[in-house]
Amino acid sequence: MQAQRRVGALLDWFSAHWWIDLVLVGAPVAAWWHFAGHWCPTFLDGGAAYYASASSFAGIALAAATFTCAFFFQSEKPVIQQLRRVYQHDARTSWTWILTALLTSAVTPIAAAALGPAAPEISFGMASGAVLLAVLSFLRVVLWFRLTTRAPEGKRPDGEGQSRTKRTTYVGPGERPTD
Repeated sequence: MQAQRRVGALLDWFSAHWWIDLVLVGAPVAAWWHFAGHWCPTFLDGGAAYYASASSFAGIALAAATFTCAFFFQSEKPVIQQLRRVYQHDARTSWTWILTALLTSAVTPIAAAALGPAAPEISFGMASGAVLLAVLSFLRVVLWFRLTTRAPEGKRPDGEGQSRTKRTTYVGPGERPTD
């Protein structure tokens, strides 16, 4: 439980500084691809950036679909209700993550086409940042879901585990018992 809270605090910090995701992930991946291009030039054939962009679109579509379902899918199922509570608790941050990832993915293929085969590592770094945004956003949802659905020690959210014995009170001699 304590470890989950620490991870949640770390993810919250990343969500408040989303641009760090692009730097911490995009830059190392771009550098790796730059050196890999010297070692294996055929690996960077111009299509890798587009594959990365497609994967980022798929990851973001998953996060956006979950987000939309939680807000607009009318259902009384506990899972949907809990997802709605999670997103409403952190709606502004979730929207920022998803919109930033969408913008990054939209720019990625444009940058790849503009840069061409001269610098595919840059476009792949951008796509990697978009993928990270989508993945971390999804992990934050899962983590918040686990934290908010877990009841305190010794208690259950539905009242189970508590005494279900009716308490009968006698007002006085000859009186009927009241519950």
